[in-house]
Amino acid sequence: MKKIIILEKTNMQNYQTVSCLFWLAIPHLQRPVYANPGAVSLYKQTTPEELQMIKDGLVIEMQKTLSFSEDTTLDQIKAKLLADYNTEQSNIETETKYDYYGTSWDGTSWS
Repeated sequence: MKKIIILEKTNMQNYQTVSCLFWLAIPHLQRPVYANPGAVSLYKQTTPEELQMIKDGLVIEMQKTLSFSEDTTLDQIKAKLLADYNTEQSNIETETKYDYYGTSWDGTSWS
């Protein structure tokens, strides 16, 4: 599965921007929260299997745009994107706000 997809680089006066997607793996307990049968991807070459993973909530697509000085090399850009991806993936894996998602009371007991 792809994890980082660069969509475009735009040269501006004295700097450049890079637009990309992060495909982040979703922990099992969070998948119902992220499932979206109508989801689409901004990446036009997404395979049917990849799109189904997004729809099923196994993966989320996060769009990012970062600015770099005009002399930043592709290797430096890749390193920054990888560091940012790892941070975002770690944030998702340690997120606790959905730990009790779906817990319910039916009038007699909790499930």
